[in-house]
This record gives sequence, C-alpha cells and structure tokens, in this order.
Amino acid sequence: MNIFQNKINHLDIDIILKNYDFGNQNKKIKSYHDFKNVIHLKEIFYCDLTNKLLVDTILKYVTLEEDEVIYSLHYIKYESGYYAKKHLDIKANKTYLIMLNDDFEGGELYVDDNFIPFKKGDVVVFDGQKEYHEVKEIKSGCREMMVVWVSKKVKNII
Repeated sequence: MNIFQNKINHLDIDIILKNYDFGNQNKKIKSYHDFKNVIHLKEIFYCDLTNKLLVDTILKYVTLEEDEVIYSLHYIKYESGYYAKKHLDIKANKTYLIMLNDDFEGGELYVDDNFIPFKKGDVVVFDGQKEYHEVKEIKSGCREMMVVWVSKKVKNII
C-alpha cells in the first residue's frame, strides 16, 4: 500500500468534481445498499470512461503498467450515517482512492485493520483484491471521493 499526501492539486479536484457525471446521468445510484449489507452510502456514480477530460485528469495521478487498464471510475458520496464495511474489490488488481474533500467528521479509512490518515488531495493505492478495507460511519458532513479500479488487460484467446 502507498499513501501520497497532497498529491492532487485543488484545480484538478475541481475538474473531477465538475466532470464526474458529464453526459452520463443514467449511471447514478442513490441510497445504495448492496446485497451483503457491506456498503451503505448516499450516492455512487459510475463515470463514463470516454469522458476525456475526467480520464486525462485522473491519469495524472494513476500509474498504469503496460498490461493494465482502468476498469472503473466511480464517485462515491457518504453522508452522515453512511459507511462501507470491511470488503475486497473483486475486480481490481489496484485500487486508487482519491479524497476530494475534508468537510466531514468520521469516515476513517482502514486498510487491513490499519488506520490510514486520508485528507483532501491525498491518494491511497493498494491491492483491492487482497487487502481488506473499510470506511467507518460518517458522523457529520459529507465525504466525497473518487475510486479508480485498475485491472489486468484481458488477453485475446483467439
């Protein structure tokens, strides 16, 4: 796991916040509760990977190996009372978490039961398939973040 403090400048955070939903309103899910009761959050939005401005901004901070691709970009909004229980990201070899704000209390990040200090502009990178992670309950305010799942390219078997 790697933690990069103040990695993302505030201009790029503004670009992400203004463009995560560009042209893709049908992929917004409100008050999401998954079937295993792992994630309880206000809003999750699966971003359009053809949104060049958004992807180019994210790629300033995401390192892809030759055999890797961005599998998913998703914006997550946690409000008071929302959380994510300990879980793995099944389809992500690498998970990048990008904190977009710090106007909240609670919402602490734990990776493999280790508290990770995480503030606006920070990026945390870990193996989402092997390292359990969770977000504790938000006590007040709203926690906004961008999640980037990186996966290995699928090889053509023909």
